[in-house]
Amino acid sequence: MKENKEQYFEEVYRQSYQRVFNYAKRLCNNSDLAEDVTQEAFLKAFTAFDSCREDARIEKWLLKIVHNVFVDKKRREKRRITEVSESFFPEDGYLDQVADTRESIEDILTGNKCDPVVAQIIKSLSPQSQELLYMVYVDQLPHKEIGERLGVGTGATRSRVHRLCIQLKRAILIQKFGHA
Repeated sequence: MKENKEQYFEEVYRQSYQRVFNYAKRLCNNSDLAEDVTQEAFLKAFTAFDSCREDARIEKWLLKIVHNVFVDKKRREKRRITEVSESFFPEDGYLDQVADTRESIEDILTGNKCDPVVAQIIKSLSPQSQELLYMVYVDQLPHKEIGERLGVGTGATRSRVHRLCIQLKRAILIQKFGHA
């Protein structure tokens, strides 16, 4: 049975790859990203292949997976710390100087190079807050998945992230400028 599944999936892959890739390329407007999305979609499809109904239109199912993978990638991109910098520091751009890229927040959270003041503030956070930051900005998990891990709803997760960002902003302002 497993061998039949693999053979059948290989056949589906051969027949559908170009159409799936073209769809991903139209979504992404970038061949390299489209290739990543296509590969991730086929991987997800293979792992979930047993759950696909036999009478389902496989190619349509694959295209839906591609769309979902693309949307997930876009959501992860939007969660970068630069959003926080724009919404919390529009006037002085300080956070842009401190941590404006995903690499910077990863460095901060993993203990690599970063502004020592920001690193100290993050280290002073509770372990739960540090873990929340790590899940959002390093692992780039969807809020729903974070909520499931924490045993709370998606709305509660979003609120916690928002409150934590405000807390960080205030702490940085106090440490750097003596006021919030």
